[in-house]
Amino acid sequence: MATDGFGTLHLPATPAEIAGMEPSWSDCTVNVIITLVAVILFVINLKDYLRQLPALSGCLFRARPNVSLEHSIHSSTERNLTALTLSLPFLLMVDRFGLYRPSFIDTLEPQWTIASRAAVLAAFVIIRWLISLLRPSKLNGDESAAAVNVLFTSFIPLVTVMLASLGTMLIFRVPDDSIRIVLLAETAAFYLAFLLVSGRIMALRCSALQTFLYLCALDIIPAALIVASGMML
Repeated sequence: MATDGFGTLHLPATPAEIAGMEPSWSDCTVNVIITLVAVILFVINLKDYLRQLPALSGCLFRARPNVSLEHSIHSSTERNLTALTLSLPFLLMVDRFGLYRPSFIDTLEPQWTIASRAAVLAAFVIIRWLISLLRPSKLNGDESAAAVNVLFTSFIPLVTVMLASLGTMLIFRVPDDSIRIVLLAETAAFYLAFLLVSGRIMALRCSALQTFLYLCALDIIPAALIVASGMML
């Protein structure tokens, strides 16, 4: 009969069904706008990015190229601008795949989660800069700048690898949980490489003990605080 099913409730009847209808990450207007801005800025910076990439890749494991980079104001400025440009796609990946997800972020509205993660990233950079003011007296000039800014130098190849791997995984429809594990593993690997070259830069002027203590204060402790906060339940 044509009236079969008339009067039947077709809306979700259980909390689980209702939860399954929650908007996806891409349904958030703020996320879409930030993604468009990130693409536009990347295109604008593309020429400088491609020109810097070979030299920056050579800085991943060697100290001297990092010091030479700081000696050139033009090159170091371009590096800083490129790192700033790539911070947006990095934050988008962190937010979309929950690479950093402390409990307080879960309480925020979707349009505020990227901003909160950006604030944490900015705090990390500021804390490192403040700690860098306590550097050993022997570490000065280009070596001092390299020890601080090697973070930005390593950040650019990291985001490059993350974007390339993410694009590949999306093409092959890899599950989100697997994507998250891969991106976290890449971040950890690059951070270890960053710590290695950072220590080598410090060792150019400092003793082994000074290098260890300054490396812990500048790079290990701030990162440990970020990791610990991200694991808060």
